Order: sequence, then structure tokens, then C-alpha cells
Amino acid sequence: MWVIKGCIQEEITQIMGLANDVRGAAYTKFNDADTSKEMTVLDWTLLKILYNPGMKVGMDKKQARQVFDSIYGKLVELEK
Repeated sequence: MWVIKGCIQEEITQIMGLANDVRGAAYTKFNDADTSKEMTVLDWTLLKILYNPGMKVGMDKKQARQVFDSIYGKLVELEK
């Protein structure tokens, strides 16, 4: 049953905007080889960054990277 739940979680998360599978990244629903039953800290962190109001449609890579760095830094501080 957890296989179905894990698949549903991955597909819903991909619908929310994180569309690509990642090979080689451990502990994420986006690595098909990972056997995580639940969304991981990495998955939640990526969604928090994607849906942060600072991320805007149409940003170029440099702009998005600047916003990412700022958001990620704040999230890391909250986890301490």
C-alpha cells in the first residue's frame, strides 16, 4: 500500500511544479530509486522555495538563483 501512497505523493508534488525526476539525489521523492515512504525534508524545502512569494514567473536564472539563495538561507536558519 505504501508504494501506491508514495506514487500519489510524487505525482501530486510534480503537478505542483517540481516536474523532473533527479538521479543521484538521495532522500527525495524525485529519485525513482529512493524508497522514501513520505515526502522528505528536501522535498518540503523545495516546495517552500518554489511557492515563496519572492519567486516570480518569468525570472531569468540569475534572478531566480538570488531569490533561491536568500530563501534557502532563511530556511536553514529556521532549522537550527
